[in-house]
Amino acid sequence: MKIINLNNFLASLLLTTSLTATAALADAAPDGQNDLGVVFVGGEGRANLLYGYIGTVISIDRHDLGSDGWLVKAVAGYGEYKYSKASAIDGKGHLHGKVTNAEIEIGYEWKYNQHLLSVFLGPDYQRNTTNHHDPGNLSRGTKWGGQAGFEFITDPSQFFNAEFDSSYSTANRHFHVRLRPGFKFWDRVRFGPEVSFSGSRSYNEQHVGGFVTVLMDGWSASIHGGNAWHKGFRARRNNDAYVGFSLGLMY
Repeated sequence: MKIINLNNFLASLLLTTSLTATAALADAAPDGQNDLGVVFVGGEGRANLLYGYIGTVISIDRHDLGSDGWLVKAVAGYGEYKYSKASAIDGKGHLHGKVTNAEIEIGYEWKYNQHLLSVFLGPDYQRNTTNHHDPGNLSRGTKWGGQAGFEFITDPSQFFNAEFDSSYSTANRHFHVRLRPGFKFWDRVRFGPEVSFSGSRSYNEQHVGGFVTVLMDGWSASIHGGNAWHKGFRARRNNDAYVGFSLGLMY
């Protein structure tokens, strides 16, 4: 497998966790009726990277998800990766790293003509460690920041709908934008393409792929995958296939 720059791995890690809330609300709660929260788990992998996350979105004023009201979102993730470095101590020219991140945000959701719009704001925590010091790793160490997010979902009950979300964190100046147009099939399956852009002070990345989501009463299962183009600080551009999954349960 190809070994790529550390910042490219961090891009995927932070991007994945930033997107989980929108996926959970849109996929697990097609109408939001009689549901006060959703819990979700998921993961993503590509060359030299494994990452998983768990989180929840809860109505804090006891409104049904999918209607006007206040929300709280909490997500935590953990990943392991490796990348090339001449000074590495594993004998193979690789550094091994671990990343932990967490966020908790307060948000408000509006419903207009069956469309959903949400904004979130709160603290963001990122911790990245490697088994050997790397002065070129700008993301190494513990970083705290403030994060703002925006999500828009068109009427999920229609044959065609779309999800758009974006966020920005002052921790490592990370941002992301994603669009997922989708179509219904057999009234229980949604599928379509996905495209996203992300970056920080030390990388930029683009994802192009697709997703399939199965919707059942109170829960959902989704897979997604495609190709990622990425470039770290003072590194050449690379591309790798990525694949991921998520599970959501309403309560």
